[in-house]
Amino acid sequence: MPLIKTSYSNPWYIFWALVLANVIASFDWMFTSVALPTMASDFNLPLSRAAWIPLAGTLTIGVFLLPTGSLADLFGRKRLQLFAVVLIFIGSIIAALAPSPIILISGRILSSAAVAVIHTQNMAILAAVFPDAERGKAIGYGVAVSSIGFLITPLVGGYLIDFIGWQSVYWMIAFLTIPAFIVTVIIMKESQVSPQRTGKRLNFDWVGAVLIALGISLAVITLNAGNDQGWLSLIILVMTVGSFFCIGAFVLWELNNQNPLFEFRYFANKLFTYSLIVRFFSFFGYAATFFVLPFYIQDVKGYGADVVGIVLFTGPAGLGIGSFISGRFEDKRILLIFLGLTLATIANILFILALWMDVSTFIFAGANLIAGLGFGIWLAPLWALSLASTDKSSYSLGAAIQNLVRNTSQLFAIAAATAIITSIMIAGGSVGDLGEIANDPTGNTASSFVLGAQIVFILSAVFGVGTMFATILVRKH
Repeated sequence: MPLIKTSYSNPWYIFWALVLANVIASFDWMFTSVALPTMASDFNLPLSRAAWIPLAGTLTIGVFLLPTGSLADLFGRKRLQLFAVVLIFIGSIIAALAPSPIILISGRILSSAAVAVIHTQNMAILAAVFPDAERGKAIGYGVAVSSIGFLITPLVGGYLIDFIGWQSVYWMIAFLTIPAFIVTVIIMKESQVSPQRTGKRLNFDWVGAVLIALGISLAVITLNAGNDQGWLSLIILVMTVGSFFCIGAFVLWELNNQNPLFEFRYFANKLFTYSLIVRFFSFFGYAATFFVLPFYIQDVKGYGADVVGIVLFTGPAGLGIGSFISGRFEDKRILLIFLGLTLATIANILFILALWMDVSTFIFAGANLIAGLGFGIWLAPLWALSLASTDKSSYSLGAAIQNLVRNTSQLFAIAAATAIITSIMIAGGSVGDLGEIANDPTGNTASSFVLGAQIVFILSAVFGVGTMFATILVRKH
């Protein structure tokens, strides 16, 4: 009995249970990036349609993040974690059996709702079970170890796509959820991982949840459909106005609600606000990279999914190295954040130069390694700063706000990259069909794609410089 009791109370046992769930969530997200060009080819989708495969998942995560934070604090984090693992199992099976893009996206929506739970839960549970002195180290090691999922997926996924088919990885994810469910049941104790208010009467802000979901959804749909429908068409103008209206109504509702979904009082803390700004602009660049590079490597350069996997592999490899570095120097948070953002900005500049000079594809692997290294260095200390500025009883909600900003950034990165590249391709005389690139990789369509990709990376580099400047200002204060 004492041994069992110790396994429940030791935070590092819980740490490894969370890592397993997070690795599965990493598989789910990363694999879509590697497989996207192949999926687009199999279903004969243009870029604007193919973008909805990752967009639907990322949008679902964004919609569920804030409700998840509130529900976890109210109903219990262990219960919600188990529910998420089951949902990934169901969603992965649906995706593996999908005969059409609609069914595939349906499976992705279910799995992504579960990923929203896991992403919100992990940092909140780590913050709850580890003391202040060990929290930064646990977060840093958690990011580093969880990057195993990002490391394995590009390599294994790339070869599975080429030799078996993209469906095989979804079967693998479904299988991995079984041990994750068992470990969570055995290791986690609800009273240890959840706040004291668990079980209180639910006063959930459904109005706020619907308003923010509609606002973000309409904005993303507008960006993605603008080229197809015409930017000045009635439907695009209506959706644009609707998006601004919903977001504005959400802000007013939350400010006057006694049980708000989104705690605007957090913005009174400069460090919390700073962390949101850095997360938004930094994740924009990283998400744009993982969306654009697979299409460039596979459609423009003509390589297979295995080479896509090798190039994308270097990003998570750098992420793991950077996370271990930040974990060892946890007391130098602001300095680590500035160093990480500097490396990420340098990587974006290298991407621009590599596209301009038409260098070997594996040069992109080196630039991606630098991007991942920078990402890993700044991510953990930024998490530690944001959680330190959040009330302990609301860790799940604070983590949900941080993750909402991250996913909103990823949504706009994919939608903006799609809009920019498709606009350049259409201006060059193309219809935005990826098949045109594969059929004529040295022609005007491919050149237009490369120009659009350069503009996306220039935008990411500008955002990187802005976050570096913000870090300097925070350090002065």
